[in-house]
Amino acid sequence: MLSDDMKQRIVSFQTRCQDLVVKFNGRMNRDTNVTIHQIQNAARLEKALDWLKAPDPSQNYNNARESHREGTCLWFLTGKEFSEWKESTGSLLWVYGIRIYSSLHLHGSASIVYSSSAIKDITIHCAANPSCAIAYFFFDSRDAQDGLQRHGGLVRCLIKQLAIQCNGMSPAIEKLLGAGNMQPSLESLHIALELLLVKFEHAYLIVDSLDESIERWKVLDWLKEITRREAFKHRTHLLITSRDEIDIRESIESLSVVKVCMEGQVIDDDIRMYLDWTLRTSFHMKRWEHARKREIQQKVSAMSQGMFRLAALQLEELRNCHSIRELETQLGNLPRNLDDTYNRILSKLDEAPLRTAWKLLQWLAFSARLLRLKELAEVVGVDLETKPYPKFRADSRYSDPQSVLIICANLISVSVEGNVQLAHFSVKEFLLSISHRFGFTINSQSSHSLIAQTCLAYLLQFDTPEILKEDTLDNFPLAQYAAEHWISHAKFGTSDSNSDPLQALIYAFFTADNDAPFISWVRLYDLDEPWSEHDFEREPHGSRLYYACLACFQDISMALLEAGGDPNTKGGNRLRLSVLQVASRSGQYRTVQNLLAKGAEVNGESWNGSALNLASARGHGEIVRLLLENEADMNMRSGEGQNSALQVASLAGHEVTVRLLLKKGADVNLLGGLFNSALHAASMEGHDRVVRILLENGAEVDMPGKMGVTALHEASENGFLNVVKLLLEKGADANKRGGHYGTALQAASVGGYEDIVQILLDNGADVGIQGGGCGSSLQAAASGGNGSIMRVLLKNASIPGNVLKSWDRNAVEATLRGGHLKIVKLLLQNGAQVNVPLGGQHGSALGAASFEGHEETVRLLLEKGAEVNIENDKYGTPLRAAALGGHAEIISLLLEKGAEVNTPKEPHGSALQAAASKGHERVVRLLLEKGAEVDKESKEYGTALQAASMSGHELVVKLLIEKGAEVNKRSKRFGDALQMASRRGHEHIVRLLLHHGADVHVRGVGLYGSALQAASIRKHQAIVELLLEKGAVGPDDDAAGAH
Repeated sequence: MLSDDMKQRIVSFQTRCQDLVVKFNGRMNRDTNVTIHQIQNAARLEKALDWLKAPDPSQNYNNARESHREGTCLWFLTGKEFSEWKESTGSLLWVYGIRIYSSLHLHGSASIVYSSSAIKDITIHCAANPSCAIAYFFFDSRDAQDGLQRHGGLVRCLIKQLAIQCNGMSPAIEKLLGAGNMQPSLESLHIALELLLVKFEHAYLIVDSLDESIERWKVLDWLKEITRREAFKHRTHLLITSRDEIDIRESIESLSVVKVCMEGQVIDDDIRMYLDWTLRTSFHMKRWEHARKREIQQKVSAMSQGMFRLAALQLEELRNCHSIRELETQLGNLPRNLDDTYNRILSKLDEAPLRTAWKLLQWLAFSARLLRLKELAEVVGVDLETKPYPKFRADSRYSDPQSVLIICANLISVSVEGNVQLAHFSVKEFLLSISHRFGFTINSQSSHSLIAQTCLAYLLQFDTPEILKEDTLDNFPLAQYAAEHWISHAKFGTSDSNSDPLQALIYAFFTADNDAPFISWVRLYDLDEPWSEHDFEREPHGSRLYYACLACFQDISMALLEAGGDPNTKGGNRLRLSVLQVASRSGQYRTVQNLLAKGAEVNGESWNGSALNLASARGHGEIVRLLLENEADMNMRSGEGQNSALQVASLAGHEVTVRLLLKKGADVNLLGGLFNSALHAASMEGHDRVVRILLENGAEVDMPGKMGVTALHEASENGFLNVVKLLLEKGADANKRGGHYGTALQAASVGGYEDIVQILLDNGADVGIQGGGCGSSLQAAASGGNGSIMRVLLKNASIPGNVLKSWDRNAVEATLRGGHLKIVKLLLQNGAQVNVPLGGQHGSALGAASFEGHEETVRLLLEKGAEVNIENDKYGTPLRAAALGGHAEIISLLLEKGAEVNTPKEPHGSALQAAASKGHERVVRLLLEKGAEVDKESKEYGTALQAASMSGHELVVKLLIEKGAEVNKRSKRFGDALQMASRRGHEHIVRLLLHHGADVHVRGVGLYGSALQAASIRKHQAIVELLLEKGAVGPDDDAAGAH
């Protein structure tokens, strides 16, 4: 029969166990949730960056570093202009000159070598400064990666690099993803880039070879725009390299720019260094004695015209000289310029090799991506003269793909990564400029036509499905390229001529009786699922008409419809798009017209919406009009997001389409779907002119969407000042509550949009409103460390003198947690009282700063009169909070200011116990030196030795024992240090304690009774054996001994 005392103890023990389980589970859940959130964020960022489809400039960088020679470029990196650019935000450095060509691999320009040297220097600088970031881009017209020639590729690439350096999912990327699967507009990309720039104290952007961009007017317009932005003035360093061309010079000189000219003596010196290196190391040049090498260097240097490329090719002219006479003759006959050099190379070829070289050079000048050598060699096997259609002839293949390099010597090169490309941009310029000089003509249309025909001829060889399998794919190196890219080449290569051979070949491909080539194409690359891998068991998702519509071949689609094609046929992937939806989405007016005439269902739905939605989202106004004339339902909400045509047109900013839909009677206040209303959609994307159109046509300015969010919330959260102004002018309520952030003011404060914060305040926004994702506007600004917005908020008349009243303590705690010293100073200047209890986990301002390790903030608070021994329920005193965080410098500072090292009533243990439990050896040593009681006991930890033993901190255990900690000291809750180490399975600690006299026979204390029982229950077999070896006995052995 148990006594009442024993029953009470058992109940108390059970309650305590339950509390511990709840606490443990809560802690585990929190830690697990944090980990899961981090993993999910990382996965989401990776997915987002893949979706962004940014081009990869790293190969250009690697090639440039390979070409760099030691000693060159130093004048640039150590020069005044580069050094000042590196130090000053809002700086634009333009490095320009004639085309100064690179060296070792006979490709690339000197600008790329100088750019890569700058990138390497800044990368090292940023590695030592976490608040800095670098992003770079190389425009490159040698390969036809669209992204490496277009402005959009530049912006996407910069966004990707900066986003990766943000250490997590940036709101800028979240915003881009907001439009679902639809690729972002250029305007959205620009906004996202600006949002990323402000995440860093210094953001370095390096853009090489601007003159090689096919959209350089867009880049120049962007330069003018971004240099006016606050993100540039206060955060950004921008370096541009290019040739000195009139449009570039006029545009850049209109800005505040520092210029560095890559001409003259500095370039000549670098060329001489390159020539010295080549003459010393080249197998073909080492044969000459010093005097001859000096003659070669002087002659080539004098004729190089400041161009590395020309110097390198002139050396090539000398490599086959074997006698002094041959050398002197060749030195007197060196090519005068690059055109002269390329003419000589091609003139040496006979007719057949010249024809082959011409075909290969067209491929390299206009290919859709970089080519491998095996892929390029396959081109030789296609006979374009065969009738009725071109044909691939296996017996025309080169036995060795390396033959390609021999035929096109010095005109093409193989990169470090194994890709073949034109040796230099100047080669493409030369090819495009020599009309009919060798009996051939190269231009964009004829080259794309040749490539498309070659690809189709290559695919037509697969005339039975059995030819192409997983184990035979390697036998057809060009198959994957041909399948993926023939359509893009065909679009650029077709002509209006009725006798166009490419058009005839495309028609034959889509209408042939034998469907094996068509099926093989889809298996290699399914245009309906372009993201999927090749699959040799796959069947086409739709009819040939469906695929012709996907490819935007309107004439082919018309022919297939006339031949009996089903106008309502659909694709087979999850989108289930009909041919009408495909044609409407891609702007194929004639195809839409023909499909409707053949009875296509105008209001059919798909995952992406109706035909009207798809046309509206892309601004195809004439197709929208045509669909409406054929009874398309303009107010139907369709697709995954259940949006209306007006909503998606407003989201994309298509003013003409928006006006058309409204004129035809679209409901301007239709609510629902992913974007709430048309006004919400236009506001979240910053389309102020569309917003005005909608408001003029009766849009309700404060209409609440999901969670009560309004258009003003959307515009404020995303930083669109013009939209915010317009909405307020039209009567939007600045204090309307709703959305994630509660108010427009809080949303703007989170985003750091000071101008929007100010205009909201000017229009009556109340700083004191509580709630929302951050708690308050002050807290939102504080958590982001945005001092300028805090200053604006604090200046507002509605702020009380003491900003530490209950409603905004969280703002102060957020500031302290983030270590924003400037904001702490600002709060103190505005009447913050340093000793007002904050509540929450930190309790006081000093406790928060001490726990987070912000030494300067701690020093400031102490200077302003913070109580050094103030306590809170969770972390106790600031000293204990600092000890938990392991911040020795702050502990020293607190002790200097009178912090009590042995606080008598500390409910959660002493600073020493806290530091010991976390393994902060340096802090433990410091506290002991300052008089901390080594064997002091608490409910939270027991003794410091027990805490360190339980957590497995061997060095701390050794230190405490050295300082006199009692090894066998017992406590009711924890037993002794040996039991704690045994319970947690810390064998090394158990051995250490036994070595210092720990008693294995201690029984009846702690949660488990003894060290042996703790190890046994937790199944730590090695410790059980060790304790038995040292004489420990279990309960059964003890009972047997009693008998």
